[in-house]
Amino acid sequence: MKIGFVVNPIAGMGGKVGLKGTDGMLQEAIKRGARREAPQKAIKFLKALREKKIDVQIFTASHEMGEDECKDAGIKARVVYQCNNPTTAMDTKKACIEFMKHGVDAIVFVGGDGTARDVYSVVKDRIAMMLGVPAGVKMYSGVFAFTPEMAAEVIANFDGSVDAEIIDIDEEAFRKDKLELKIYGYAKTLGGNVQQGKILIASDKEMKESIVSFMALICRKGNYIIGGGSTTYARLNNICN
Repeated sequence: MKIGFVVNPIAGMGGKVGLKGTDGMLQEAIKRGARREAPQKAIKFLKALREKKIDVQIFTASHEMGEDECKDAGIKARVVYQCNNPTTAMDTKKACIEFMKHGVDAIVFVGGDGTARDVYSVVKDRIAMMLGVPAGVKMYSGVFAFTPEMAAEVIANFDGSVDAEIIDIDEEAFRKDKLELKIYGYAKTLGGNVQQGKILIASDKEMKESIVSFMALICRKGNYIIGGGSTTYARLNNICN
C-alpha cells in the first residue's frame, strides 16, 4: 500500500489552553504555554505501524510535517514536498497534491477537523482514501481513528473503504459559545476503528444495511424529510425513487 503521510504540527495547541481552536491563535496559544503534541502522536502511530511489519511505501513532507517524525520512529519515507517555515494549511494541501501525483492509496494525516478539511479539498472524489490520527481536542469528522495506535491497526487490517463525513466547526463562533457545525463533504476512509460522525463504531456496514432495509419498508408513497449523513447520502437513492 502506498501512503501519503502529513503532520499538522500545531494541531490542538489552542484547545489545550482554552482558546477553543488554534486557527489564528497560535501566538496566543504559545504565550499560554501550549506545547506541540501532534508530532508525538505522529511518532506513536508510526512506531505502531512499524511493529505491524506490513508492506507499505510512505511519501511525506519535509521537516516537522512528516520527515522528522518518520526519522524518530525509524520509518523509511520519501520526501516529496518541501514545506515552508512556519507551516500553513497551504503546505498540507500542496503536500497532498504531491502524494496524489505519486499514486497513493491513502493519505494519513495527523491533525484535527481543520486538517481533515484541507486534505479533503485535494482528495474529494478521487481514488485515495483518508485516515486521521487524532491530534485536535475534539474531532467531529468520521475519518479519524480512535487513537494513533488504532490508526496503525486500521491499516494493517484494511479490508475496504467506507463513506465518512468531513465536518468542522466555526472556531470564531465557538469562541463566542456558539456551536456551528458544517458538513463539507463525504470522503472515503479505511474501514475499521474510525469514528463515524462523532459516534464511535467498529464497523458501519451492517448498521447501514439494517437502516436501509427499514427505510425500504416505510418509503412507499408520500413525501419524507430525511436528515443528512453518510448513510442517507450513500444508500437512500436506491430505495426512494
